[in-house]
Amino acid sequence: GMSFTDVFKAYHDFEGELTEEKFIEYVLKTEEGAVDGFDDCPNAKKVDVSGRDISHCDNLDKALELTRSKDWTYETICEKVLPLDVKRDEEAVASGS
Repeated sequence: GMSFTDVFKAYHDFEGELTEEKFIEYVLKTEEGAVDGFDDCPNAKKVDVSGRDISHCDNLDKALELTRSKDWTYETICEKVLPLDVKRDEEAVASGS
């Protein structure tokens, strides 16, 4: 496999080891870092998803006007998500990813 630095060098004129600071500096100096011309959509809703608990899901549900069943707990989410996570990892290893 290739490191992120190797991949970055393959597509960009870049020398040395790529650090987070160098990546941000490079992107901001190029067209990829340009964000001019984009305005906030007047219909957009900003949602706080910084919570390290179920509150971020609550905030998304409220913003999107969704309702979910009351039995949606951390444990029930894990019961559904963890098998998917294991399967994805197995498939990634099998395909050489």
